[in-house]
Amino acid sequence: MERIACLLVANFPLAALIRSEPALAGVPLIISASHAAHAETLFVSEAALRQGVRTGITLAQARMMTPHLVARSRSAAAEQAAAAAIADAAEAVSPLVEPGGPGEDGCVWLDLAGLGHLYESEEALASELVRRVQRVGMEAAVGIAANRELAHLAACCGGVRIIPPGHEREFIDWLPLDCLNLAAREGGAELAATLAHWGLKRLGDLARLDPAALGRRLGWRGLELVRLARGSSLRPLQPHRGVHRIGRAGIWS
Repeated sequence: MERIACLLVANFPLAALIRSEPALAGVPLIISASHAAHAETLFVSEAALRQGVRTGITLAQARMMTPHLVARSRSAAAEQAAAAAIADAAEAVSPLVEPGGPGEDGCVWLDLAGLGHLYESEEALASELVRRVQRVGMEAAVGIAANRELAHLAACCGGVRIIPPGHEREFIDWLPLDCLNLAAREGGAELAATLAHWGLKRLGDLARLDPAALGRRLGWRGLELVRLARGSSLRPLQPHRGVHRIGRAGIWS
């Protein structure tokens, strides 16, 4: 049975920036669209959240909430370096890794095939992934499940979340639709509004709908949502093979 792990660094643009400038750790930090007073706040650190700063407000509003606010723009160089470091951490555990594509910043998937003789459990493997990412200056969540999409949803829950084989629907049914972040996808805002209008709040609500009827109303996006809500994979993992040596202890190094 296929087992896939998803390694996820939340709030990745901020994590990458802090990794490149460690002095920013723990300060009220935001990333805004520009340095203009009316610029939209795009990403908010935990310290800034505690001061009441939220995404979507203007830079001027954010500065009114905390006088010590630090505002930065996204750094492509920092994000590229951080993404490479996450991929390296993943490849230190599995030779079959798929880095996230556009819109999947801070995300890496791993095929766990053949790793059972290297780690005593999936929990031990997940802990090793978390430790490897910490060593390159970031904190990561890990999800392990039967396919790419479920592993990602598990990682989005934070910490380490392992979905045992046969328990996929138990995990999916309670998840709120908000965890899909539909608004960030093309055409997703309209889709999210439609689902809310219908009174659908959880993936389990979607799973009970007729796929053909939903497809007629919402098109291929509706069909994809039903498949996801029922635990089906939308596409297989497409990993590339990393090149690592095996140490004397038999662990990828």
